[in-house]
Amino acid sequence: MHLFNFVRAGCVLWSLFLSLLFGLNSMVPLKLRAESHLEGQATTKSCLWEVSSSQATVFLLGSVHILKHDTYPVSPAAEQAFLRSKVVVLEVDLDEMDSFSSQQLLRKKGFLHEEMLEDTISPKTLSLVIEKTEEMGLSLDQIRSFKPWLLMVTLTSTKLRKLGFDPIHGVDRYFFNQAKRWNKEILSLESIEYQLDRLDGMSTKTQELILLQTLEELDVLEEQFGEVLLAWSKGEVNVLEALLFEGFKDFPVVFQRLIIDRNKNWLPKIQRFLNQTGTTLVVVGAAHLVGPEGVVQLLKNQGYKVKQL
Repeated sequence: MHLFNFVRAGCVLWSLFLSLLFGLNSMVPLKLRAESHLEGQATTKSCLWEVSSSQATVFLLGSVHILKHDTYPVSPAAEQAFLRSKVVVLEVDLDEMDSFSSQQLLRKKGFLHEEMLEDTISPKTLSLVIEKTEEMGLSLDQIRSFKPWLLMVTLTSTKLRKLGFDPIHGVDRYFFNQAKRWNKEILSLESIEYQLDRLDGMSTKTQELILLQTLEELDVLEEQFGEVLLAWSKGEVNVLEALLFEGFKDFPVVFQRLIIDRNKNWLPKIQRFLNQTGTTLVVVGAAHLVGPEGVVQLLKNQGYKVKQL
């Protein structure tokens, strides 16, 4: 499972991660296969669901956390859901994510303090790390204090930046900025520290295995991201589920930590909005809304009326 699955999984700490990329701002103006479909194509569905109770409505919007500046990020239905909502709920507080304290937290959890990267991974993995980092303009000295999970994020973030992607164009960031502009109430489902712990809490062996697969699949990242964006833009839930979860098949423990546990944690929080009056927009990673253990199905299981828009 390469690190793109963490993009899929819905961790939104990209601003933190990208700040550690040593000022690498070059972007190659490549075009994704999916972009021709994203621009100007009318679709009947989107990754947006309307959940209703007797007194409230919650819109669930599946986010892509990192996009290109010229990729229109949201559907008209999502825009209308935002306008109707008094409250906008995101995974984490994006202002807090940009804070100095969060940067320090990332360094505390993501950096090795008494050993170097070469002490924690096999010679085979280290050899591939050196090869790929050099290809991307990074030296071993720059990343040798990174834990394997942080290196996964760094390499994938760097690759996406070179392809022209940036978290400032993500769907969650877009609605966060819009909510501020419209003076809507903004809430979050979990803390930045909790998200970091989901990654840092994985065993060193698991981190290495995922790092190794990340390194082996970096060259096909653009194609894979294009397929996901196309399915997301058309609201093709079954296709999206298959693409998003494919890489987790060999890592059920990671899937549990990054997807299932968080879905279950969010469920009672979303239900509280449904037990109140008013309309709320919840924006989370698209991977959290699809599949038999996704938030959408969990709410259906609780008897709520749910429809895809």
